[in-house]
Formats: sequence, structure tokens, C-alpha cells
Amino acid sequence: MQLLGLDENGELSLNEEVLSHCLEQGEVQGCPVCLISVLGEQRRGKSFLLNFLLRRLQNQEAEGASWMGEEGEPLTGFEWRPGPSSMTKGVWIWSRPFWLPSKERKVAMFLMDTEGSQDLNRSKEISVKLSAFSMLLSSYLILNVSTKMNDSDLEYLDRLDVVVRDWCFPPVYGHEGGQTHLQETIKELEGMPGKHPRALEALRNCNTRCYLMPFPGKPLVMGTRGTLADMDDDFRQCLREYVDGLARSAGNHVRKDQEGMAVIGTDLAAMIKNFSNNLKENQFAFDSPTEVMASPSSTSK
Repeated sequence: MQLLGLDENGELSLNEEVLSHCLEQGEVQGCPVCLISVLGEQRRGKSFLLNFLLRRLQNQEAEGASWMGEEGEPLTGFEWRPGPSSMTKGVWIWSRPFWLPSKERKVAMFLMDTEGSQDLNRSKEISVKLSAFSMLLSSYLILNVSTKMNDSDLEYLDRLDVVVRDWCFPPVYGHEGGQTHLQETIKELEGMPGKHPRALEALRNCNTRCYLMPFPGKPLVMGTRGTLADMDDDFRQCLREYVDGLARSAGNHVRKDQEGMAVIGTDLAAMIKNFSNNLKENQFAFDSPTEVMASPSSTSK
């Protein structure tokens, strides 16, 4: 369901019916919420990754790799397709929560898909605001990048995973290769004092992780079904490992307020309304989402 789109004037428009349906009804309204969001450039496989996480959450009791489905089973969930044209427009949320155990009480987890950045069909202002919306409100953010980490504004994040797609060399994937790449990127930024302070601070955060994934295979990239049969074996193994780990830990990363208290559904809905109104009413003329969130007109965490 589309949570945030554009109105007839090209301005951001929050769908309050969808918001209420997700966060202000039933058991969710009084329970802690974990909101997982994926950000990154368009056409880099954000929706594809979310759909495998969706498949895992729909089969929480499955053992081994059985949750990944049958070899020829088409990938469904958030709309996606291969090719140069972007599918996701605005911000979409899976309408039903997934209930996960946590240390204190069960958590309602939602998945959120965000329009890719650097879309030529969007103004810079709108693109920045869409990213800022997801960055500020998510409790677990996945930054989906291609081949290596580049200059990115990553501040104001409680939990950050950087997933590097199509990693080529050296052929060491997963968390092991990711942590090496993360430390190399930090060292590179430290050699440029004052140039990227926000990115450096975020990458140094103990909660930041990096995960390297290989090229998925030409049949998968060229196909339209997203089946396991079309994946290269090393990509399938990395995908399973990453999604399994994320599904196991996400319930421990609920959205929290400034006092460190868990945010329940109705409170998160109020925060979303407030922030979306600020985004719609103000012209920021900023170059990055973090500048939007740091401005006086924005809602702080």
C-alpha cells in the first residue's frame, strides 16, 4: 500500500487511511514497532531484497533453506521487475505487521519500500524528502549500494546495514568481507578530515554493519520471475545468510523516542503525520536527507 506519494501539484501527500490501517488499529496501536526500510539508487534490487525478507517472515517456523521457496517459484510481494525503468514510486508499506518476539514484549514489524534516489523523473527536492522520510522514521535501515560504498550521508540512524551488491574483488563475501570493506572505507574517510564528517560518524557507529553480495547471475538479472533456479549458488547462499540474520535480530531494534523509550503504533503514526506535514510545507533546498532532518523545521529523533 502506498503510504507517501505525490498529489496533483507534485507535492508530497501522506495517505492517512493507509497510515491508520497499519499503525492505529488493533493490537499494533499499543505495541512497539520495528520499521525496516531499504534505501538506495533506483534499479539496484531494493524491492527484490525486501521480497525475500517478506518470504522469510511469512515462513518464520521454516527450517534450513526451505523458506526460500521452490526452485521455479516466482518472486512476489512489493512490485519489482528487471530493467532500467523504476517501479517503486513514493514510499510503500506492507499492510500487515509481522509479529516478532523480543526481550520484553512482542514487536510489530513492518517493511517499507522507498523510491530509488537519483531518479531523473524526480526533482532533487522531492527525491531528498522521500529519502529523509524513510531515514528518520525507520528503526532499521538498509542502504542498498552497487559494487562499493561511495560518499553517502548516513547520520541520524539507529541501526544501519550497508548491503553492497555485485561485489567482484576480492571474492570474499558476507559479513567477513563487509567488515573489511567497512574498515577500509572508514580509513579512507579519515584521510580526508572534515570532508564527510556525517558519513564517518555513522560508519564508526558500533551498530553499523556491511554485507557484501556477489553478482546474482545473468539468468536472474535478465529474467522476470526472480526464481531460485536463476540464481548463482554463491549469491543464493549470501542472500539466505543475510535475510536469516536480519529476520532473527530485527525484533530487537524497535523504534525509540528521544528518551530511549519504545515507540508504539499510535505514537509512530503521530510522528509520521508531523514529519510529512513539515516536508510538504517547507522548501528546504538541501542536497541530502540528513540536512533535511537536521533543520529546525524538521522533527528530531
